[in-house]
Amino acid sequence: MKKSIKALKRYGQNFLVDENIITKIVDTFSPAESDYIVEIGPGQGAITAHLFDRTKHFRAIEIDKRAIEILGEKFSGIKIIEKDVLKVDLSRTFDNSKNKIRVIGNIPYNITTSLIQNLIDVRTRIDDAYFMLQLEAAQRLNAKPGEKDYNALTILVQCFTEYKLLFKVSPNSFLPKPNVNSAFVKFKFNKNIDSALDDKILIKLVKTLFISRRKTLKNSLQNSIFNNVDFSQLDIDLSLRPEKLSVPEFIKMSKYIQARSNDKANSK
Repeated sequence: MKKSIKALKRYGQNFLVDENIITKIVDTFSPAESDYIVEIGPGQGAITAHLFDRTKHFRAIEIDKRAIEILGEKFSGIKIIEKDVLKVDLSRTFDNSKNKIRVIGNIPYNITTSLIQNLIDVRTRIDDAYFMLQLEAAQRLNAKPGEKDYNALTILVQCFTEYKLLFKVSPNSFLPKPNVNSAFVKFKFNKNIDSALDDKILIKLVKTLFISRRKTLKNSLQNSIFNNVDFSQLDIDLSLRPEKLSVPEFIKMSKYIQARSNDKANSK
């Protein structure tokens, strides 16, 4: 008799049980023998079973000790990082390798924002990431300027990744059934959107302006680390709210700040 475990709410677990969806996920991910693959939250190994023998380089990240025991019994020699994924430096999961990492997971929906931000921070080491997300969250990442779902994470995803909602998944594909619809999505990471741009300035600017998204750009900038920058020559209306700015405009503002910072440094 196969051992199984009951999903726990504290881990945000909803186990995939639909073999058709599992096959579709693996076919879409298309693992290769040379890939360096990290699976987040493998649970009882529904997806793992289709990945583990198809690559020489596999790591699983799992916090649930019950699941870790089952995975160890099912997959001889599997390497599991027994930790909360948000506390794992994903860029170092393969210590001595400089190869880019591929990430996949049916992740707890409550860590979506933090996990994607962590991946963006180490994006130069990540090739792509395929996740099961709550459908609403997946759609939010495609939001446009002026829409209520347009936020800091949306902008950073659109800046640093090629993002695509691949297909929707019914609650019936999980056990227990979640109260929301889901979607399988892909993030293809780009090393740098503009070789002349300091990415850290862009990330800090976006996060700063969305702390108070209802404030105008001018008010937010005056109460931020950018308050010493002269924005008088910037061709962007500072009376707008951040939710009205397009991704290219955020990039333009970031390059403006960078140029002014360089000018100050050179004048010293």
